[in-house]
Amino acid sequence: EQSIEGMTALAIDSGHYVELRPGLYQKRNSSQKLTSTIDDFISIRSGPVILEDGVNIGPFCCFDGPIRIGSQSKIHPHSWLGPATVVGRDCRLAGEVTATVMESFSNKSHDGFLGHSHFGSWVNLGAGTVTANLKVSYGMIKIYPPDNNVIKTKRQFFGVLCGDFTKTAIRTALQCGALIGPASTLAGNPPAAVRPFTTDLGGKHPVTTATIDQLTTALERMMHRRGIHFHPADGNLLASMSAAENENIKFYIRA
Repeated sequence: EQSIEGMTALAIDSGHYVELRPGLYQKRNSSQKLTSTIDDFISIRSGPVILEDGVNIGPFCCFDGPIRIGSQSKIHPHSWLGPATVVGRDCRLAGEVTATVMESFSNKSHDGFLGHSHFGSWVNLGAGTVTANLKVSYGMIKIYPPDNNVIKTKRQFFGVLCGDFTKTAIRTALQCGALIGPASTLAGNPPAAVRPFTTDLGGKHPVTTATIDQLTTALERMMHRRGIHFHPADGNLLASMSAAENENIKFYIRA
């Protein structure tokens, strides 16, 4: 929220972007061609809206900038993107999103609200997944990490901090101030603090920890859908993250 105006201004001043209509800018590729597909029936209520190359925007979308959308990303029809939204490379986005960062290769392909949040890469949000970003008391939001050291955000609006490789089922409701570790699988109404590699499907389902084999299989399938080859280093990264989390758990037990 604090840096996006300067970021978009620098992009426009670089001379690599063409203003297609007031407030809407598209990047030229190396051959100086415009490669994005933008439906005529979209509304730019405020700018700037910065598009990298190969962006696809469906009809009846509404944009309230400043916004930046990464290359090859798709914004599905009837979406509403609010100020300070940044979308990475090759993402899928739909519904209502405001003041949110979504890093590369992440999906939110269906309805649902995301607000004042940050999602890592290779995150997949099921249909109807929503974030809360305001307490019913309208008070300042706190974050409760697993180590019990409360973080006072001093913010009235604060959504979710979500690590890489996390997936949610349909109609998952994420609390404001939620801290979700990477490679988690969630459904229902997860707690405000979720450790990495946690599988919490709610209801009577037991909370379990995903194995490296399960995670690498899922990631390999996700990458295949994007035409990306799964490299052994990707599996090694997950294994290293798992080992680090196990050490953290031992530390908390000793403490």
